[in-house]
Amino acid sequence: MNIKKLSPLSPHLQIYKFNLSSFTSIFGRFCGIVSFLSIFLLSWGMIIDNFYMNQFIIVIIDATFLSKNYYIFVFSVFVLFCIVFAGFFYFSTMIRHLLWNFNLLVDLKYSKFLSIFCLIFSLLATLFVIISFLFHLSYFKYLISVI
Repeated sequence: MNIKKLSPLSPHLQIYKFNLSSFTSIFGRFCGIVSFLSIFLLSWGMIIDNFYMNQFIIVIIDATFLSKNYYIFVFSVFVLFCIVFAGFFYFSTMIRHLLWNFNLLVDLKYSKFLSIFCLIFSLLATLFVIISFLFHLSYFKYLISVI
């Protein structure tokens, strides 16, 4: 009776070893959901933009990215970073799964390499997109100030 009370309900959880490949797979699926929701909301924003004579998106950009409030700007860039990172990470994990479907790079050491590659590629591509966006945003601010 005493042994039953001390035995764990699920013993496999105590011997589970963290695996980067499984984390990448689970996080890639989460990023797929985030990418779907962001594309869904963006498409509805474009539909609403047509009803408001192409002013809705400009109002959103003006209220977030061109805001004088520093915290709103930082939060907007953070949300944009998360959405872009999710898209690139989902793309890179799907390329990884495509390679695995053709039995390429299936070995465990290649699996770890592909997981690290997915993270690094997504981070670098996201930084490139965000930096170019902020550069164009500063140019957009200059154009507004000139007009």
